[in-house]
Amino acid sequence: MKKYIIAVIVMISLLFISCINTEITLSGTVLDKKDGMPIANAKVSDGNYGKGNMGITDSMGQFSYITYCEEHTIEISAEGYQTIKATLKTPLFINKNEITIGIELEKE
Repeated sequence: MKKYIIAVIVMISLLFISCINTEITLSGTVLDKKDGMPIANAKVSDGNYGKGNMGITDSMGQFSYITYCEEHTIEISAEGYQTIKATLKTPLFINKNEITIGIELEKE
């Protein structure tokens, strides 16, 4: 019985430190797939997920925005490039509140 109670306490404790409903910073770089050059003014967003969180790349192709720590689809678009969607998967238990990704877009 004691082992059962300890196991339940541990499971409940893990839920409080898990990734569920935790805000994280999603950051990264958007590059041209052919020449590797950064793409400025690309939109990286959660699409229809959540509160419409998004980031716009700077002149170095870098972006950063706050989103939620769980699996969802992000959408990446830029003028003159094909829009892509990618699944963002986060671990159930995280050791940091930032995820960095690299994205390559192909010209239309």
